Amino acid sequence: DERYLFTGDSLAWSHERRNLIAFRGACWHSWAAQTESLDRLAQSAHRFSWVLPGHGARTKGDPEDLHGHLTGLVERMRRPEKDSYSGRK
Repeated sequence: DERYLFTGDSLAWSHERRNLIAFRGACWHSWAAQTESLDRLAQSAHRFSWVLPGHGARTKGDPEDLHGHLTGLVERMRRPEKDSYSGRK
């Protein structure tokens, strides 16, 4: 079952980290609002096997694994450390 998540600029896949990432520096409105929006997605029943961003890397994977990456991303986005969510180390 292939389900697609078109993410715009809210998140993308990092091949280096093998995880979903978000870009605080590219968030033009509100980091808190973006975090809450992604949290609502994570709390929903929606599962996806494709992540298709407007910018950044796309990925295909197991829907439950990708859901786990999404919930982990939301947790990292809530942390105050700048590099906890970006593609930088």
